[in-house]
Amino acid sequence: MKLYHIHKCHNDSYLNHQLIKELFPNEGKILIHNLNNKLLILSDIEIAKEYKNCFHISYIKDVDNNSFSINEQLPFSIRLNSSKMKYGKRFSVPLNELEQWCDNKLSNIGATIIVRQINNEGLIQSKRKNQICSHSSVFIQGMLQITNNKQFFNTIYQGIGHAKAFGFGLLNVF
Repeated sequence: MKLYHIHKCHNDSYLNHQLIKELFPNEGKILIHNLNNKLLILSDIEIAKEYKNCFHISYIKDVDNNSFSINEQLPFSIRLNSSKMKYGKRFSVPLNELEQWCDNKLSNIGATIIVRQINNEGLIQSKRKNQICSHSSVFIQGMLQITNNKQFFNTIYQGIGHAKAFGFGLLNVF
């Protein structure tokens, strides 16, 4: 897996998704996180040749399960789509259930959450073709301690939850 940083991106999540499809045209796993209108991309495929030397894209490093150690403590952040199924449809998690919902989502990631802060960002909308897509967003940051480096890497590789194409679910560690 390779970690890239794109310094210029769109304000709209779906337009960013289209940009990523252009940068990474081959099939493969790609996780996206929008951080202050800059994209962090974790991918198991190479960036398209014509973009390798592009001034606003930088390669950061390779990431694998040997990149992390048991008991290592790391600051983290993640943006999750805080929704759940009810009557066959997705609904935002009620505010009084949000803290427990977040703890459940982060309970099986190969790490123990030492401390965390939850920020409910409300609905985030993006345009997909001629349709508006809405996602309920929660941003979590804090400190974690790795308990299983293979499971932890798998969490980073798979992401957490729904709407990854819109930038949700990428676990960032620093």
